[in-house]
Formats: sequence, structure tokens, C-alpha cells
Amino acid sequence: MLSHGHRSDWQRSRELVNAGGAALAQQRKVLVSRARTSEEAREELLSLRRLQRNERGVQELDFLVWDLSRAVMVARSAATCGFLDQRVAQDVALQAASYAQQNYGSWDEFAKAFDTARWFWRAQQDSALDDAHDVHRTQVLTSLEGPFAQVDFNAPVPTSQLLLLEAARELGLSLRADEEDRDWQRALVVAARSRT
Repeated sequence: MLSHGHRSDWQRSRELVNAGGAALAQQRKVLVSRARTSEEAREELLSLRRLQRNERGVQELDFLVWDLSRAVMVARSAATCGFLDQRVAQDVALQAASYAQQNYGSWDEFAKAFDTARWFWRAQQDSALDDAHDVHRTQVLTSLEGPFAQVDFNAPVPTSQLLLLEAARELGLSLRADEEDRDWQRALVVAARSRT
């Protein structure tokens, strides 16, 4: 999730929609026929429709926010369950915080991007209840008493030691970098390769 995550799928779908033409028409045709029996196909079809209509400005979304948030959540959950050392989980959070600071200007910008990314990823028909949940979560997080008000978004963050790379090596996992990746994504992969 730190090097690619869901944003890779979002980017491929966005490129397909923006290119339009026969490839998009064929993909939609396949999805429509599969949608009768496949929830996944219905979700993908809805996602393409949202991108085509640029609903909620999803074409301009920096989907990175979703992957960073999920990376921290997964690392903390894995540490809580004993699958990952607490120090590694904390280090993943430091990596994510650094990447967030490089790509977003404030907690408010981060929260708004997260809400849009969650809405897009969820790929369900619009639900007033889900939207209300998102609004409430963001209000709690960004309120004067909320956690985002307690931590300066631009506060200095200790440099990650990239402990996740050691854990990944022990598990036999590898990372890859693509040309369109951000500099820090390529640097993460270079660091991974230099340690293996």
C-alpha cells in the first residue's frame, strides 16, 4: 500500500475512462454482462461511471490518501494481533505521515481527500447514511477537540527507519516501482532492493 495500493487500480480505471473509445466500450460491455451475477463487476461498473461523470471531483483525486490510511490501519491491526512488531507498525505510521505531509497541505485537505477516496472505493449506490457517517467522522476528527487539532499536520516527523523492509524480506515479499510513481515511491523500492 505504501508503494502502490488501490491507487494503481484507480489510475488504470481513470486512464481507461479518459482514453474512451473501443477499449472502454468493450470493458463496459463485459462488466454489464457480468454484473447480473457479480457484485465485483457491479462495483467496477459504478466506479467507471463515477469517473466518467467526474462525480465529487474523483478525476482530480489524489488516491494516495486511501492507501496511506489503510497502510497505517493494517500495520496497527497486524501489530495488535501479534503478526507484526509494534516498532515496525510505528515505523509504517512514520513513513505514511511523511508521505502525507509531502502530498497534502493540512488535516482538512487530507480528511476531504479520504472521504472522497472512501466513497469511490466503497463503490456502492449513494447512501445518505454512508455520506452522513463520512461527514460525522470528518467533523469529529477535525473539530477543536478532535485528534487532528491536537497534532500539527506539519509537525516534524522522525525519519522512518524503513523497518517494514526488513519484515518484508523475512516474509519473502518484494516491491516494484513504475515510471509514473512519485519520487518517494521509487526511493522506497530502491531502499528495499539495497537491503536484499
